Amino acid sequence: MLNEKEKNVSQMQLALAIGHKAVGTISMAELCINNKHFNIEHLVKIADVLEVELADFFHGINLK
Repeated sequence: MLNEKEKNVSQMQLALAIGHKAVGTISMAELCINNKHFNIEHLVKIADVLEVELADFFHGINLK
């Protein structure tokens, strides 16, 4: 998966973009801690910030 470091975007910038005031949600979702995850709305906003296509987040995922 793409990450914010490749685009020089901080976790704080992503947190603010998805409507949070702290990086906790971003870091926990990236590491799958406490069952935290990004919903589709988060992914759309993150894709916009990172200037990538939403589909880029799903490359290499095989659904059975």
